[in-house]
Amino acid sequence: MTTQLRNRMTEQASTIPDVYFQEVLNNLAMIDARPSGMPYFSDPQTARTVIMQSANVSYGINWDLIATAPTGVLTLFNRYLLDRQTATLTGAQTNSGEWTSLTANDPDKLFTMRAAYHRTLGIATEEDDEILSELLPTFSNNR
Repeated sequence: MTTQLRNRMTEQASTIPDVYFQEVLNNLAMIDARPSGMPYFSDPQTARTVIMQSANVSYGINWDLIATAPTGVLTLFNRYLLDRQTATLTGAQTNSGEWTSLTANDPDKLFTMRAAYHRTLGIATEEDDEILSELLPTFSNNR
């Protein structure tokens, strides 16, 4: 079970770059379609991985009271007879993983992100350049 949990956690952690990549692509597409739109960013912070295993075994026997008996075997009449047995074995495993994320809601960070997306798409305004030059002082020299 330890190996399964370790593998499942590693698999879950490997999805973080995919989350970031998809967020950037979605934001680029949104800003391209609507330049005044505000990008979003949600950062996976904590993860929870759960592996639950269960097994169930049941056994049953059936005793029947012989209420009628054919002629010649009347010795069976009014006796109990074990006529069947059943056994059942079931098992299950449930894997689940979830992220708790922190969504960026700081307006300065969101405007900076939008300015970066505008620059990437080639539609940056002077205001976008000002925002980016505050973040990266060397930005204005490298344009």
